[in-house]
Amino acid sequence: MILYTPDLTIAPQFFEPSWLQLVRQSLNSHSSIFLCADPNQGFLKSRLSWKSVGFNVRGRTKKLSYSYRTTYEIMVAANALLEFMDENSEDFVRPDLERMERGGKPQVVYSSTVQDEQKRFVNELKSCLQKGEIPLHQIMVLCSEGYSPWNLKRLIEQEIGTGSVVNCNDQKDLKYNLGEKIRLMNINSCTGMESGVTFVLGVGDLMNKSKNIDLEDDARDLTYRESIRKLYVAMTRAGQKLVLFSTEELPDSLSFLVDSSGSV
Repeated sequence: MILYTPDLTIAPQFFEPSWLQLVRQSLNSHSSIFLCADPNQGFLKSRLSWKSVGFNVRGRTKKLSYSYRTTYEIMVAANALLEFMDENSEDFVRPDLERMERGGKPQVVYSSTVQDEQKRFVNELKSCLQKGEIPLHQIMVLCSEGYSPWNLKRLIEQEIGTGSVVNCNDQKDLKYNLGEKIRLMNINSCTGMESGVTFVLGVGDLMNKSKNIDLEDDARDLTYRESIRKLYVAMTRAGQKLVLFSTEELPDSLSFLVDSSGSV
């Protein structure tokens, strides 16, 4: 049996086009590269193509439409966000939902303030742990840029115990403390990650970025689309249970696909 082993394997959906060109130029004439990318994310949604960044992939591509990471209910909700943006490009992949594992609807917990959001998050986390069925390492906490992972770690440890969380955005903490602990990170760092239970804080902060009065119309639209895709990525990190925390109403397209509580 001969196994094909590429010289380089990358998942480049969030690469800048110039980074991809640099990768291509670093290969010699006989080298090969294996590319994995989600066309619902990253540079492909900027209307760029593989050819435009220097890769000839004609006749060498395969679309995988079945997600092994998450459940039917979570994927339906996540894809509703993209469809809300009228994504009709041929690159927009609609997964094979019928083959997916079934589970509970994602939860959305609304709060009127960030302080209330933090309290509701801590209560949800403690409730999850009190059942005694979920080990710490199967819990992941993602937060928007409006949160500091360092401050959030202190908040969590005050409630459930010192040494229960590893801040994956802190290289020193990650080096010495990864193990049977809750993983905490910024949404921008969660690509490629997965966890049985995923909490996402600061969804309202993420959605509000496009409301900056200094943005021109085109920049506002681009910022909104980027925020929606980041939320899509965050949602699809969850394996079985997903809880979103927001101080802003989410798009109406999600209303029947999630279980909501609280108010803004």
